[in-house]
Amino acid sequence: MKSIKLLIGLFFISNLLFSQSDENAKILLDKVSAKTKEYKTIFLEFTNSIENTNQGLEKRTTEGSLFIKDDKYKIIFLGNEQLFDGEKIYRIINDDLAIEIYNPEDIEEEGLSPTDILTLYETGYKFKMGELKEINNKPIQTIFLYPENTEQPFKHIELGVDLDKHQITHFIQFGKNGTNTEYYINNFKTNLTDIDSLLIFNPLLYEKFEIIDLSE
Repeated sequence: MKSIKLLIGLFFISNLLFSQSDENAKILLDKVSAKTKEYKTIFLEFTNSIENTNQGLEKRTTEGSLFIKDDKYKIIFLGNEQLFDGEKIYRIINDDLAIEIYNPEDIEEEGLSPTDILTLYETGYKFKMGELKEINNKPIQTIFLYPENTEQPFKHIELGVDLDKHQITHFIQFGKNGTNTEYYINNFKTNLTDIDSLLIFNPLLYEKFEIIDLSE
């Protein structure tokens, strides 16, 4: 599942050279981090799109969902699944009836993934406050993230924050080659009590699948 690292953190960022607007952005992101840490579980439904008009890549939109508890997660995206049970990563490729098993440190993800929605801003960025918008009758504050590592393949990221709930609403990465990757959260639920079974790999559910263990 190419473009999946999946999504789980957004909590660290510090810089002593911020303007007043940057300091306000830091205060707001700190509130988002604190609020996110309060949740015992998180469930997201999101829409992802990729577009590059310079290269003739028309906008392609797909939908997915994400379950998170502690450091465990499960993503359902592009017809496939990726599960991290706290120890191993399982890539469940339904079309090929195959399951690939990895150690988490052995995987280098390509591109922006759904999990970045909740984690990416925590470290490695400078940021500025953007516009305050009204989207679906909700006050959404935009914040721009600029990578400290200038060798990153993107120029900046736009992050949206619901000011009423202190939750992330959208995430847009602007690539240097003109590729823009967007994630919009359509449904954000917290503290669900019935997701534990989703975060455990049960081989009995995949008896017809070839299991390829690359973690050894």
